[in-house]
Amino acid sequence: MINPALQLIRRPVMAGVGLVALLGLLGTALLVSADTSGTIGLTDDSGGNLVTSDTVTVTVTDDDLDTTGGADTLNVTITSSTTDTTGFTLELTETGANTGVFTGTFEVAATTNDGASPKQIGAA
Repeated sequence: MINPALQLIRRPVMAGVGLVALLGLLGTALLVSADTSGTIGLTDDSGGNLVTSDTVTVTVTDDDLDTTGGADTLNVTITSSTTDTTGFTLELTETGANTGVFTGTFEVAATTNDGASPKQIGAA
């Protein structure tokens, strides 16, 4: 289990180019950044303290990134302030044709493993 006091900060969805969303508290921040003028949201599957193997869903909403008639993709960067400041690229997939809503998931883990499925970010 990672820091038991690491809680998901539930903030209003944030918008802006070079967007960053804060996910951690008390020592570790998980950051999601994307080059978009849309909005980003984060949800976790535990609804409380983040623990190893929790799944986090990233949602970006940006109609400008809907560039084809099919489901498009968007890359975001996932980093951890304490264990992996380089992080990895996470591909988000549009939820359907012309929705402008892109989602993807990653797991919280003791160490980063970008070869895992889903990818894992270290937050020990």
